[in-house]
Amino acid sequence: MILYLIRHAQSENNHFDNWNALDHKPPGETFVRKSDPALTDIGLAQADQLARHLARVADKTDLRDRIVVEAGYRIEKLYCSPMKRAIQTANAIATEMNIRPELCMDVFEEGGIWLQNPESGERIGKKGMSRNEMIAQFPRMQLAQEVEQEGWWFGSFETHNEMKLRASKVALRIRQRATSSNDVVAIVSHGTFIIHLLRILTNQADGSNVAFSHQNTGITRLDFAEDHIRVRYSNQIEHLPPNLVV
Repeated sequence: MILYLIRHAQSENNHFDNWNALDHKPPGETFVRKSDPALTDIGLAQADQLARHLARVADKTDLRDRIVVEAGYRIEKLYCSPMKRAIQTANAIATEMNIRPELCMDVFEEGGIWLQNPESGERIGKKGMSRNEMIAQFPRMQLAQEVEQEGWWFGSFETHNEMKLRASKVALRIRQRATSSNDVVAIVSHGTFIIHLLRILTNQADGSNVAFSHQNTGITRLDFAEDHIRVRYSNQIEHLPPNLVV
């Protein structure tokens, strides 16, 4: 099995985080963190570039392996997190590649859907997109039963240890599928979750200080064989022009 792990394009909260990282705010702009942010205009452009690349340009690793590919990354199954920014990114890929994306309910970002109470500092769980909202905005998406009319996230703020446990369960399912499948699979997920999923899949000890950077729309490829996993490349962003690398 070939697995592509793809981080979503730039979200509204990513844009806000960039302000903080640069320790300045653009004049005249204000921002309040959103519980389930959408893509920015830059993010939409990134998603478009990513989708065109995956659909039209052969993976150079396939070419190196002497696999004849007319165009595209040969993705057969496309899964994504139920968070809006991941759905928007996956929807762009699915439209360009003419495949049907499917929600994978366990690959959302650490914490779940939440907002912080400005007075108490408590992180309060929110519900995310409802079933009707997803159907209306993303009719191509194959929804999971867990998406209800009120939303899909009914917990409080997810702790770091809870996220690591969830990543372990996802890694186990991936390994089990890889033993009986030659599919080419892509998962659109999130930066922190992908870091921990890769740590588990590559058998790093808990508490490892090795991190796998993933910029927006960065692509990592893993090839699964009977007795090993090969990391063919990580955080590939050759599809982005310089003005979209943020």
